Amino acid sequence: MALAHTVAEMITTSFRKWCRAGRKGVFCKALEREHEGILDYPERIHTVMLGLLDIKIRKEIESAPKKKRGRIAETIVELFMSEIVDLYQRTQTDVPFDQFLDLLRQQFPTQQELEVHLEQNAPKQPT
Repeated sequence: MALAHTVAEMITTSFRKWCRAGRKGVFCKALEREHEGILDYPERIHTVMLGLLDIKIRKEIESAPKKKRGRIAETIVELFMSEIVDLYQRTQTDVPFDQFLDLLRQQFPTQQELEVHLEQNAPKQPT
């Protein structure tokens, strides 16, 4: 998985910077500031990426406080952008697209919830 390798490399580089800076604060917060949403990849990629990381880095990531449920990461929204645009067009709402995206992020804060919503609202295929 090229994406998992790329993400692991980005995390390793960020870890080195964090160590050089004197390990100020929690690593995951520093990582999120540098690469927003980097730890919000789908579980399959996340698992492979963790396997590629040094044990010290894995411990830092796994020891970080769990995120509160919040808005879904931009990277996850990008994965489903074509389905979201299709849903927006079929909804025929007067709400601007950026507000529509914000509503989706608030109502469906996890990838699984967003996926289920998009599947339930997908256009019906003729039989």
